[in-house]
Amino acid sequence: MLTAIQMRRPDIAYFTDSQVEQGRKGEDVIPAFVVEVLSETDQAYRIEEKIAEYFKAGVQVVWNIFPESEVVYVYTPAKTSPFVWKVMSVQPLRYCPILRFG
Repeated sequence: MLTAIQMRRPDIAYFTDSQVEQGRKGEDVIPAFVVEVLSETDQAYRIEEKIAEYFKAGVQVVWNIFPESEVVYVYTPAKTSPFVWKVMSVQPLRYCPILRFG
């Protein structure tokens, strides 16, 4: 969950140790890193909306995984605007050591 108003929930969220401690104290915590597993039926403009919302909320890294094509798009916020992002890398999943499909 990103905020009490924005109820976006990623497929996977990573929290740092300090974020976990904040959550244990009852504080709302924004994940440092989120993963979305996407399909061919996901609409491009909806994917872009999600990325913009994550960065606006304070997420630092977003992975969009397309299992069918075995590709991971890695996004980080651009330094010029919180509403702009850039693709940092595109990697076939077979080279991604923490993810295995099939």
